[in-house]
Amino acid sequence: MSFIKIHRGWMDSEVFEKDIFTERLAWIWLIGEAAWKDCIINIGGKPIALKRGQVSYSIRFLAKKWGWSNDRVQRYIDKLLAWSMISTDTSTGQTIITICNYSKYQDNENYTSTASSTDTSTGSSTKKKKERKKEEEKKDITADAEIIKTEKKKIVFNAPVIKLTESDWNKLKTEFSLDNAQLESLLNERDEFLQRLDPSDNRRSRWWLPTMKWLKGESANLKFCNERKKIDPG
Repeated sequence: MSFIKIHRGWMDSEVFEKDIFTERLAWIWLIGEAAWKDCIINIGGKPIALKRGQVSYSIRFLAKKWGWSNDRVQRYIDKLLAWSMISTDTSTGQTIITICNYSKYQDNENYTSTASSTDTSTGSSTKKKKERKKEEEKKDITADAEIIKTEKKKIVFNAPVIKLTESDWNKLKTEFSLDNAQLESLLNERDEFLQRLDPSDNRRSRWWLPTMKWLKGESANLKFCNERKKIDPG
């Protein structure tokens, strides 16, 4: 069986903001939200320990996120339980959902073995990807160093994770053709996503390059939507 890798947070795009989840999308969302390694999360000021492949959300939260009723969410959870796709535990006072066979869906080893059996040129492709990744990491480190140098300068955007000087702010506005309100809205959305990541996740500790890539896609979507409104204002 082959599979694809999907970046966490892709469903948070404004493109899908008004979409109501299907059962398939809800399943993909659960896999994407599950902890990729053992960690402790903060729920209402209470530390909750999660194992790899576990997620913890209330029925009410899932109903709001998926655009469903509470009863529909509960029926769906019961269905996944009946088919042994998940297990649940409420012994801590908080519902913890465990994705069964999480490693089967997410382990890189599965990706490597599948790719090797379908394309003998994958080895070369993988090597190039690793080289590109190293180059991106170097750029990220350089960007981090520049941020440290300028941290004493005036900060015009000061979120829990993302912090920008006036120079950085103007650079992003120009590069992505955004006004102040649009850029602030997008950066706040991105910062909320980064806050939910594990502190050891590179997308949080080295947020500059991934955020630039994300802004590129979101600004393109925004431009497309604005052009459509001009063509069809109704």
